[in-house]
Amino acid sequence: MQFSLNKEESRLWGGVSIRPHGRSCIADQRRPIVGDIIRSFVIPDHEFSIVTTSHIGRRFFVSFDLTVSSDYLTPLFDPETFSNRAFQFDAMAKADVEVGYRLPLAEHRSLRFYGKVENLFDRMYYDGGYRMPGATAIGGLQFEF
Repeated sequence: MQFSLNKEESRLWGGVSIRPHGRSCIADQRRPIVGDIIRSFVIPDHEFSIVTTSHIGRRFFVSFDLTVSSDYLTPLFDPETFSNRAFQFDAMAKADVEVGYRLPLAEHRSLRFYGKVENLFDRMYYDGGYRMPGATAIGGLQFEF
């Protein structure tokens, strides 16, 4: 089961939009891949995300992205037995925030300044068996034409 709303349906007041997306999936294999486990690997049973964007005036915006998912299994190689073993990784919750400002230069040209913090609350989580970094920030300049 999956649900989402498109941008037009989720437009709220003023310049605020909300885009939710969710998925619930029981994905089992027909035959076990590792041991007697038939649950699909790297696919969480439940996943939800919501992106909220607020446009302040014509040039400035703030966006907040929240993603949560249930635990999942991943096959990892065991160097002692030379075989794959199933490891369970905990559920994850991650928030990102981005701010941006667009400076018009001409009718069809502008500069966009932006900054983004990923994993805003510095939560430890794994993706595909790999530990992801804590809070990280990036900034940049984009020329639009």
